[in-house]
Amino acid sequence: MIYLNKGKQIMNKLQQLITEEFSMPVVFEKDYKYRNSVFFNILFDSVSDVEPLSGGFIRNYNFNIRFYMNRLGFQRNTHSNYLSNIAERMLRLMKNNPSPLRDETIFSTLTDRFALSEDYWNLLTSYLYHNAIVGDVDYNSALTDQEENRPDNYVINFAFSCTSSEPDYE
Repeated sequence: MIYLNKGKQIMNKLQQLITEEFSMPVVFEKDYKYRNSVFFNILFDSVSDVEPLSGGFIRNYNFNIRFYMNRLGFQRNTHSNYLSNIAERMLRLMKNNPSPLRDETIFSTLTDRFALSEDYWNLLTSYLYHNAIVGDVDYNSALTDQEENRPDNYVINFAFSCTSSEPDYE
């Protein structure tokens, strides 16, 4: 069976975009673990087939991107403004990158992979996804037991979705 792990590729691109913009750690953990005073966590939510095509299909990928801030108390200048700034930057980051190019190295699965140079093949296959959007920003998202055990833990949940056109390989 031949396939590309498109979900992993999208998560890698999200990690790259967030790390470059915010210079903060990005983790991929289902269960909350305190990592730092501020960090992001990307969780795969769902994938669904939107439309079958004659040579492939269109899929919708959904992720929850959670931002964690652990800081004592709650003040407008130290908490509220900071959380709002993170949310607005995330919205703008995704608005500015609705269809980023894939820059991971992947060789052809249909042709002889040594017939094409790595750079040329990446030019041919640079499409990753389109219609990227943060559909919902939740400042008061439901917390898990582990998240609630940490006092002064503030969480923003970003509901991220994108659409990807994927070819059939066989």
